[in-house]
Amino acid sequence: MNTHDHTTAEVLGKYERLIHFVLNRANIHQGRDDYEDLAQELRIKLIALAEQSIYDPLHFPESFTAYAKQGLYYHLIDLLRRQMRQQPAETIAWDNKVEDSHVIPNYDAENIIDHIAMLDIQSKLDDRSREILRLQYEKGYTVKEIAEQLGISKAAISKRRKKIAELIRKRFLMEPDEE
Repeated sequence: MNTHDHTTAEVLGKYERLIHFVLNRANIHQGRDDYEDLAQELRIKLIALAEQSIYDPLHFPESFTAYAKQGLYYHLIDLLRRQMRQQPAETIAWDNKVEDSHVIPNYDAENIIDHIAMLDIQSKLDDRSREILRLQYEKGYTVKEIAEQLGISKAAISKRRKKIAELIRKRFLMEPDEE
């Protein structure tokens, strides 16, 4: 562990803008319910990075900024994935069970349309493709994690995801006169 001649307050003061930059880069803006919580998590990570870094944050700001920006961004992505995995299952029924698939907790028009569209897409997918969608959107898994979970290659996952995307494009983004 490197010890630099700096205090936590000095590092936080100097790099507070970097924290907001990283949040904005991930399309997380002030006003979002968990913005301050995420910012606080990044502040804690920033201090840890400052202590671990070979670059003194106060004497070598350019080098430390590059190092910290990447570390903070990846930490934020991990935080968001953890959040996604902890959320209760959404309104989408991934297993095509009719009795479960029609439960929509929020009855606004957008949720209903999304739900109907997802049911339509699911009906056109094989079991493996449905499982890939479930792991990606419900669980927040990466391609690598999905491949490990299903015991198939990352290339096979990517290929199926492209086919699913093409199905969605054809089904929902057709021009009216193409139908």
